Amino acid sequence: MKYFVFAVLFVALAAAPVFADEANMVYNPGFEMALNGWGTGGSGVWLGADGQASANAAYAWIGGYGWQDITITDPLQALKISGWVSDSSDDKLGTGGYVSFRLEFKDDDGNILNEWDSDKIYGTGLGLSWTELSGIATPGSGVAKATLVWETQGSGNGTGKFDNFSVSAVPEPVSTAFFLLGGVTLLARRLRRK
Repeated sequence: MKYFVFAVLFVALAAAPVFADEANMVYNPGFEMALNGWGTGGSGVWLGADGQASANAAYAWIGGYGWQDITITDPLQALKISGWVSDSSDDKLGTGGYVSFRLEFKDDDGNILNEWDSDKIYGTGLGLSWTELSGIATPGSGVAKATLVWETQGSGNGTGKFDNFSVSAVPEPVSTAFFLLGGVTLLARRLRRK
């Protein structure tokens, strides 16, 4: 009985929603290979120094943006999306400007079926610290690809900074719990036999 209680407690703790990241689907997520793999548009986008945790970051004036297409192999698999945003110390965002990013989920023809949007971090005129924005989203039925878009938008002046993006599959906690339950059951049987 003691081992059964231990097994139930262990599985309950293991089934808590703790998610381990899998492989990052974003190519050149920290801009260490310049802007390779990223499309850009709008009012001016360039590679600069002073990244979040490395040498490089992407910069964009208000109206500037960058994007990258990502293949979705399982549209019903939840994804963890994250990235870091800030503004340029030389060209701080005013109160009307903001930095954000999103993941647009598309069908084979490129039509947007739904999307996940990060929070918008508005400028203060005094400078922004690097801030990580993240969330979890499931693409949904019919989704064949996703487009990760980062942008500086709003009004006024200033330059946004972007770095270290990640899009990765999230393992289902229920599957993990069943796997652990099987292992604990085998361990309990073995201990009972001794």
